[in-house]
Amino acid sequence: MAEPKPFTFVISDESINSYGFRVLTDGIDLSLFLKNPIALWVHSRSSAWNDKDRLPIGKWENIRVEGKKLLADLVFDDDDEFAVKLKKKVEKGIINMASAGLRVVATSEDKAVLIKGQTRPTVIKSLLTEASLVDIGSNSNALRLQDEFGEEITLSDKGSNHLLPLLGDTKKQNTDMNFQEQVALAVKLSANASEADILKAVQNAVAKNVELSGFEGQVTTLQDEKEELSGKLKVYQDVEAEAEKQKCVDLVDQAVADKKITDSEKAEWLELAEGNYELAEKQLGKITGAKNPEDEGKGEVKLSAWDARMKEINENLKK
Repeated sequence: MAEPKPFTFVISDESINSYGFRVLTDGIDLSLFLKNPIALWVHSRSSAWNDKDRLPIGKWENIRVEGKKLLADLVFDDDDEFAVKLKKKVEKGIINMASAGLRVVATSEDKAVLIKGQTRPTVIKSLLTEASLVDIGSNSNALRLQDEFGEEITLSDKGSNHLLPLLGDTKKQNTDMNFQEQVALAVKLSANASEADILKAVQNAVAKNVELSGFEGQVTTLQDEKEELSGKLKVYQDVEAEAEKQKCVDLVDQAVADKKITDSEKAEWLELAEGNYELAEKQLGKITGAKNPEDEGKGEVKLSAWDARMKEINENLKK
C-alpha cells in the first residue's frame, strides 16, 4: 500500500504580507522550533482565558528551505478529534494555508532589502517559535509576531511599533534614541532640543510636580476638616432631633395631665405632634379639660330659675 501523500505547506516566504512588511527566509532561525516542531491551529493553544482543551493538532516534519520559501509537512494527530476534523478540511482543499509564529530580532529600512509596495521595514532576522495551520493567512488571527522580549506585536494600518514602524514615519522610537533625546520627548520637547532647553523644561516639570504635591496636601487637609465638621453637625442634628421629640412628649403629657385627652389617646396625639407640632398644640388648646368629681361643689354654684325665685322669697320673709 502506497504511503499517503504528505500535506506540504509554505510556512513563510519573502512576499509582502497584509501588514506591509516581509520576512527574509534566510534570516529565520529554526534552532528553537526544531527542538519541538508542534503544529497549532491559528496560533492558539490552551490557556486560562482560551479553550482549555486546545492542544497541538500535530507536528511538522521535513522542515526545509526551497529558494525563498520555508516549507514543512504537517502530520496530524489522528487520536485528536479536533485535529481529525481539520485534517478532513485539508484533504478536501478547504484549508490550505499555514502561518509562522515569529519573534522579530532585527529589521532594516535599507533600500537593498525593500521592494515596491512595502510600507514597513523588512524583518532581516527572526526566530521561529511555532507554525500553525490557518484558515486565512497573514491577518490578525494568523500572522503572529513577537518583539525581542517575546511580547506580541499588534499592528494596524495606522499603528506603529518600535520594531516595525511605518516607513517614512519621522517619529523616532525610544530604542533608537540616546538618553538626552528620550528626556526631551518626555518633557514634550523635540528630540534635537538643546541641553539648556531640556534642563529648563525638567526644572519646570519638577516645580509643577512639587506644586501639585502641595495642592494634594491641602486637599487632604480640607477633606479631614470636612469629615470633622460633618461629625460635629451630626451630633448637633441628633441633639436637636432629640429636643424636638421631647418637646412633643411634654405637650402630650401636659394634655393628659389637664384631662384634655386620655392615656389611650396619647400615642395618636404624639404622632400628630411629631408630624406637625403647631397643629397639635392648636388643637389641644381648643379642648376643655374634664372636671374632677372631687372638685364638684367647690366655688359658686349656679341655681336654676325656680331655685333662684324660691331663694329670693325666703330672703324677703326673713325681713
